[in-house]
Amino acid sequence: MIVSLPLRALLSAVSLSALLSACASGAVGVNCPHPSLPCAAVQNFATLSTETGEAETLTRQARRAADNYTARFGVYPPATIIVPGGVISPELQAQLAANGYVTLMPWITARQRAALREATIRSQIEAQLMGQPDAVRQAALSAALAQVGQSGTDARNTSVLAHELGHKWFIHQFHQTDVDLVQHAYGGWAPDWLDEAVAVSLEGVELKSRRREFFRGAMPDAAIALSEFLTMEHPSAAVARALADQSRIVQAEADGPKTHAVNAPGESTGKKGSTGEKESTGKTSRKTSRVITLSGKDAEQFVAASGGDRVLVFYAQALIFGDYLEDRSGRPSILADIASALFTGMDFKLWLATNPYDLPQNLEALQADWDEFADLKQP
Repeated sequence: MIVSLPLRALLSAVSLSALLSACASGAVGVNCPHPSLPCAAVQNFATLSTETGEAETLTRQARRAADNYTARFGVYPPATIIVPGGVISPELQAQLAANGYVTLMPWITARQRAALREATIRSQIEAQLMGQPDAVRQAALSAALAQVGQSGTDARNTSVLAHELGHKWFIHQFHQTDVDLVQHAYGGWAPDWLDEAVAVSLEGVELKSRRREFFRGAMPDAAIALSEFLTMEHPSAAVARALADQSRIVQAEADGPKTHAVNAPGESTGKKGSTGEKESTGKTSRKTSRVITLSGKDAEQFVAASGGDRVLVFYAQALIFGDYLEDRSGRPSILADIASALFTGMDFKLWLATNPYDLPQNLEALQADWDEFADLKQP
């Protein structure tokens, strides 16, 4: 989920009936290798859409995110398809899987968010100014839309998509089939700080800069002690679990100075926001996956229920702790190194005690060194 504050209230899910109709009609998009799917594709990545320009843009963004992921984790992500509109039905999941796609990403595009936003604001204006002349209502609508502004920069939207794909690719790469993951905050086995550090590492410069700026303002009082940070559940996990009854991936969108991302937990498949990704057993989830868009009071309540600024600190600290690990080890792939070790059953303290890099070898020394590094981030 992506949250930035504040915005007007909005809680919506968009149907994919138009895309399903297009699939049935056999419409074919630019460079799409599948005769039964309307899409734009580049190598291993595609976007299911009849809007050629939009599909090509999202597909290019996924390709760039994949290159970045490969540079950090040494593994190229599996065949991935983005599904604008926010819903992937069991039937569509089956069709996409049959066409070879492993990672399925339901998505609300910037254009779709803008349409949802305008519809919500229009409804609010109509209710508030009922009985007023059309000119008055139209002027109020125009002013409200101007105040809200655009749904986000292209760079920010690209970061958001890369972040969410990173979560899914990481869980796919390090998937454990014999572990009960139903209650895990992300639906993966990894500690939440690591899963989040992976996702934020794929974001663009603009969003990373905002996170670092927020962290500078929060330090030192709001920083989370490493003894807690390295073992804690994601601050939004409990709230996300409640929303997961309605949706497996939740995307909350609004404009403002504070931005972070959260995925709702997965269900019985052990996938974060499971959308029918193939597991190593060959089984595939067949539950509908959808995006719910939250903003305004809904988004603010979600953040408040997640601990307010604490959840924002969690994201920022995940990013900068990743910076620290890379700086001290000299390895851009340090998160992959840690993930590989933890995947075998080693805990972080044991990895730290035996790490071959220029990192402290116990938690107390790590905290002291981290504090020094984080202080360097101060203005």
